Amino acid sequence: MRILLLTLLAVFAAFMQSANAQEPQFDYTSFGKLPVMEDGRLKPLDSFARHQMRAVSGSESPQGVDAKVWLARILFDPASVQDTPFFTIRSAAIKRQLGLDDDQKKFSLADLQSGLAATAEDVQVYLQQETDSQTPEQNQLTQLHQSAALLTRLTQGVSLILPLSAEIPDDYKDAVPEDDYNYLTISAIETSVLERLRGIIRDKGEDPNNYSEEERKIALLSFQIEALRSGGGDGNYFKIMPGSWGSDNGAPREWFSPWHLVFSGEGGPDTAQYLDLWTDMAKAYRAQDAAKWNKVTSQTLEYIQAQELYDPARLQAESYYTLIQPYMMARIFYGLSVLSLLVFWIRGEAIWAGFARGSTLAAIGFHVFGIAARVFILARPPVGTLYESVLFVALICAILGLMLCSGKRAPYAHLGGAASALGLLFLAPFIQGEKDSLGVLVAVLNTNFWLATHVLIITAGYGVCVLAAALAHFYLGLRITRPKQDKTALALFNVTYKISVLALLLTAVGTVLGGIWADQSWGRFWGWDPKENGALLIVLWLIWAQHGRQGGHLRDVPFMAALAALNIIVAVAWFGVNLLNVGLHSYGFIQGVAIGLGSFCAAEILIIAGLWIAVRIAEKRKKEHVA
Repeated sequence: MRILLLTLLAVFAAFMQSANAQEPQFDYTSFGKLPVMEDGRLKPLDSFARHQMRAVSGSESPQGVDAKVWLARILFDPASVQDTPFFTIRSAAIKRQLGLDDDQKKFSLADLQSGLAATAEDVQVYLQQETDSQTPEQNQLTQLHQSAALLTRLTQGVSLILPLSAEIPDDYKDAVPEDDYNYLTISAIETSVLERLRGIIRDKGEDPNNYSEEERKIALLSFQIEALRSGGGDGNYFKIMPGSWGSDNGAPREWFSPWHLVFSGEGGPDTAQYLDLWTDMAKAYRAQDAAKWNKVTSQTLEYIQAQELYDPARLQAESYYTLIQPYMMARIFYGLSVLSLLVFWIRGEAIWAGFARGSTLAAIGFHVFGIAARVFILARPPVGTLYESVLFVALICAILGLMLCSGKRAPYAHLGGAASALGLLFLAPFIQGEKDSLGVLVAVLNTNFWLATHVLIITAGYGVCVLAAALAHFYLGLRITRPKQDKTALALFNVTYKISVLALLLTAVGTVLGGIWADQSWGRFWGWDPKENGALLIVLWLIWAQHGRQGGHLRDVPFMAALAALNIIVAVAWFGVNLLNVGLHSYGFIQGVAIGLGSFCAAEILIIAGLWIAVRIAEKRKKEHVA
C-alpha cells in the first residue's frame, strides 16, 4: 500500500511539474538586449540595468535578483518600489541623522523620504566640497542622496505610458476613448483640463470640498498631469528612443528619453510606433501576462534592430561580456596557477608545473577574451583609460612570464607573471570604482592611431617593468640561500637583465611617441607635464641601472635591488602623477588612492631593504664559515 501511495504521489508530482512547464514564464532576454544610451554610449539594457543596480544598492544582484528583472519592476510598477528596501545603511550616525531605526539595516525609499528632505541642504553644502575633504559620514550621506535620486529618476523613466488611476471627466471621455489612460493618451486634453481647473479655483477656491464630483475629477486629473510632467519631464536620463533624424556623415543619431522626445518634438512615425511597443510591454508586465510579455519584447527588439540605427552585434557582445565576467574568471585561474607553482616549488613534482601552465593558459584565454570584447564593443584599441591600462599590463605580465618559464626547473618567470597579473586584476576594480568600465574617452584621447601606438607601447613597457621587478624580488630572495654562482641564480639574473633591457626599449620608444602625439595635439613635443615627467623617470631609472651594471658600480645584488624598485618608479609614474590633477594630462585624475599608493611604496622599500640586508648577512656568514 505504501509503495502504491508513493508511486501515485510521484506520478502526480510529475504531472504538476509538466503542467507548470507548459505555462509560459517571463523571458527577459529580448528586454535585456534593447538599446539604451548612457554617458554617450549605446549599450544593452542589461548592462544599463547592472550599472543602475550597482549605483543604487551597491551590488549587481542584491538578494539574487537579476538586474533586468529589477529594472523592469522599477520602470513598469514604480508604486511598488516605494516600500522595497533597496538601500543598506550600517552607519549608526547616518541612521540617527535621518531619524531611522538603529536596529534596521535595509530601508526603502518611503523610509528615507523625510530624512532625505531634512538633510537636503546639508548635502548641497557637501557637494561643493572636494571628496577627500568630506568625513566618511558626509560622503555616505551624499552617496545615499544620489542613490535615492537615481532610483526616483528610474521610476519616472516611462511614466508617461503607465496607466493613471484617476477617472476621466465625463466632458472629456469622447476625446479620450481608451479604457486605460496614460499621459500620452490624455495629452490632447491637457491644456483644456488645466484651463478648467484654473476657472474652478477662481470661482470656488482651492478647497476640494466645495467642488462637484465632476470638478473633483478635473482637479485630480490635473494634479496627476502636473506631477507626471514635473517628475519625468525635467530630465533626459532613460534614453531609449532614437530621434527621427540622423546624420549623413556617419555621426551617431541622437537618442532621447520618452519624456524628452515628446517635449522636444524630435519624434516621428517610427518613434511613435516604437513607443507604442513599449506601451504594450508595460501593459503586459502590469497584467503579469508572460505570453504577451515574451511576444511584445521580441517584437520590440526586432523592430528597433530593423531600423539599422546601431550595430546589434556590439550590444550582443557586451551582453556576453557582462555575463561571462572574464576578469573574475581570469583571477580564479591565475590564483590556481600561483598556488600550483608554489606547490611545485616546494615539492618539485612536475604535475604541478603542468597544472600551473594549464591554469595560466585558461586565465590568459579569459583575459584575452575580455580585452578583445572591449576592443570590439568600443571600436578602439584596448588601452584608453587607467583601468584598461591595468588590464593590459596584467596580460603582458602573464604572457611574458609564461613564455620565459623554463620547463621542469623552478619557473620563477611563470610565477612572477601569474602573481603580477593576479595582483593587478585585483587592483583594477578599485581603480575603476563605480563608474562604467566601458566608458567613452575624453576627446583628447579619442585617436585610434595613437592609442594603438604610443599608449600600447608605453603600457607594454609598464608590464615588462612590473615583471622585471617581480623577478628581481625573486632573485634577492633566492640569493639568501644560494650563492651568486648557482645555476638557478645565474639563469634568473640573466633573464631578469634581458627583460630590463626590453623594458627600457619599450618605455623609451613609447615616451618619444608620446611626445610626437603631444606635438600634433598641443603644438609642443615636451612641456615637463607631470605625466611626461613620470614616463621620463622610468626611462632614466632604467638607464641609470643599466649604466651602473655596465660600469661595474652596481653588482648583482644592488642591480637587482634597483630593478626591484622599478615597482615604485612605475607606480609613481603610472598612478602617482594622476593624483596631482594638474597639467594637460589631468583627464586621468583619480581620487582615493594616495594612501594605498603611499603604503605600497613604503612596503616595497622595506621589503627590498630587508632582502638586501638578508643577502648581505647570509654572505657574511658564509665567508666566516669558510674562514
